[in-house]
Amino acid sequence: ILEETYKMEFMYSGLENRQIAIIHHMRLQANALQLLVTARTTRGEEPMFGLCEQFLQEIDVFQRCFISELPHMQDSFVDKLLDLMPRLVNSKPLQMVKILQTTLRQSSFLRLTLPEQVVYPDGQIQIIHPKPADFRNPGPGRHRLITQVYLSHTAWTGNQQDHHMRREGLIYV
Repeated sequence: ILEETYKMEFMYSGLENRQIAIIHHMRLQANALQLLVTARTTRGEEPMFGLCEQFLQEIDVFQRCFISELPHMQDSFVDKLLDLMPRLVNSKPLQMVKILQTTLRQSSFLRLTLPEQVVYPDGQIQIIHPKPADFRNPGPGRHRLITQVYLSHTAWTGNQQDHHMRREGLIYV
């Protein structure tokens, strides 16, 4: 999940600040999950202290970098974490892990919509914003964008009837 967030952030150009904030929010959730897994596979609290401190720093960095986007992230994971910061800072690692687990379960997910650029044969360029329902997942690491394309032969060949065609395209995220 962490790797995918880095791909999303750096493969797409022209992302808005809100989109970058959502990607970083997803990365924060992935880091919390990684912390939960580490807590389950590690004996004792001693190795967890550094990881918990690092996670608290990530929350702080997120808050400073995306303060203008926080009002748009109500009921999200990071919104709840910021409310819980006094408890998290004063918690022992295993208490912090329990708080994170509960918070992850109770948080709503933020939807990330990335624009797609379409270049038409006549050289025109259009940016489209697909809805989540427009994507299918044919396999791990693969996403299919379902689109409808309306071809107008009159633009290139003269006065003929417009044709409707359904087309599937692959997008690798």
